[in-house]
Amino acid sequence: MVGTATLNIRPTQSINARDVVGVSNDLCCPRVEQFFIGVESEPTVRAVLDDMETDSAASAAIREVLDCFPGRDSSLYLVDMLRKISLDDFSPGNDLSALERYSDRGSRLYELEKYGIVTDVDGWHEDSSGAYLSDGRGLTTFYVPRTVIPVEVLYHFPEYWSGRSCSASHWEITDTLARVPAGWYLLGETGDHRMSTVGVAYLGLSSDVPSDLVCYAAEVEGFMASRCDARCNSCESRWFAESGSWKFEPEYGCAADPWMFDDAEDFDVDDCVKCPYCIVGRVGFLVY
Repeated sequence: MVGTATLNIRPTQSINARDVVGVSNDLCCPRVEQFFIGVESEPTVRAVLDDMETDSAASAAIREVLDCFPGRDSSLYLVDMLRKISLDDFSPGNDLSALERYSDRGSRLYELEKYGIVTDVDGWHEDSSGAYLSDGRGLTTFYVPRTVIPVEVLYHFPEYWSGRSCSASHWEITDTLARVPAGWYLLGETGDHRMSTVGVAYLGLSSDVPSDLVCYAAEVEGFMASRCDARCNSCESRWFAESGSWKFEPEYGCAADPWMFDDAEDFDVDDCVKCPYCIVGRVGFLVY
């Protein structure tokens, strides 16, 4: 709930929304504009990833795989760490699974699932229209059953090759990325339609998070964005709205009338608006 301590601020004084609602966490104070009220989605997802991560090196390794897109004549293989392998095993027509050039990371994750490199992919997504967010956001858990080593191989073709079907004359390993440990991972993304990766967090070889992902995320400070509280620094009237609604209802015991954010006036850089009840005060907001 929003604090109710009296603020001795003159209506004409330059103020900040954090002062009005009585909090210091930037994740909770929304950006307030004429046609928008909400918090930036990316920091809320980042807060969950940072809170749940147990091994930054493992997180970076799988992120590199999701971000790596081989060149035209290259292929990226994920090889079981326990498998003995030689350069000949990467010959054209081999039985290894080569990752293709996909345009988005979501496709890459499901490509990994198709080859059995990851399993138990399970996701959650929230649209920006149903919460106080700048964009939609998503959290996806997945499991890597065996530690793998990413290997990039470059294939060299004869000089006369011009796009026709032709086997490579020779090939070479051009890069070996950091090994990807077995275990559970959490992928964080933002977007309502086309998703953009925020990051990946390694959860550990075993984890309780995948079985109750949303509940674990909700416990992270700054993640929730389903309710918006409003408070006037002058008359101390208090309102609330939920689930992305722009209709603010008075809190229990508050004599003020309901009001619509569409009707708000006097927007300023302080992320506050003119109080619709007493007129002279400034209304600040808190999202959680």
